[in-house]
Amino acid sequence: MKTFKQFRLDEAQATEDIKQMTFYHGTTKREHALGIAKNGIQPGVTKEKPGKNGMMTPVVGKTYATPHIGYAQTYALGGAVAGSKTGGDWLKKSHGEHGYVFAIHGHELGHVQPDEDSVGEAVHKGTHGWLNHMARTHLTDGQQRRIKDGEYAEYARSGKKLVKKMSDSEKLSLIRGGAHVAHEGPLKPHAVYRIHRDKIPLLKDDGSNFFDHAEKIDPKDI
Repeated sequence: MKTFKQFRLDEAQATEDIKQMTFYHGTTKREHALGIAKNGIQPGVTKEKPGKNGMMTPVVGKTYATPHIGYAQTYALGGAVAGSKTGGDWLKKSHGEHGYVFAIHGHELGHVQPDEDSVGEAVHKGTHGWLNHMARTHLTDGQQRRIKDGEYAEYARSGKKLVKKMSDSEKLSLIRGGAHVAHEGPLKPHAVYRIHRDKIPLLKDDGSNFFDHAEKIDPKDI
């Protein structure tokens, strides 16, 4: 007897305004960058841990990108070390001399949802009344307390729970507001930038001067 597996697509379709945005993806190591240059950003290999407070397990089938260059910079460097006078020394030993940031045109996006970490962080900040109500309705008291206390692991766990309760318009509103993106399937970048870890002391946390110190390179030169 044949059995059939039912698939449920939870993502919203990226709208034209989102397709006009630019997204970024950072990776710490050359071998990872080589794989992205050859095959695009693939599900299952897109969430590296930037230091001890790294992300939780990514959602199966999703690739991750962000509209915030500072966030991608953190992933490329291997931690939140921008501006540090000494951070580059130990990072070079563990990851090599360079980190890499890939840029992705928004028109590459198809089915999307807000990254689960962004959802939890938005609850923590309390910036969306409808999301605060959703959290009170669907999260336990303990989950709400841990988010309020800023426990990053809870951002991801509860974010995964809440995104399943959202309408398409709610998902898209968070992305328009700057949430990181979880995309269904691979993403093809249009540009790659290499940053030397000796530049770490010169970088700003928000990534506003990243492109002043990174070099745009041909993917074959990675």
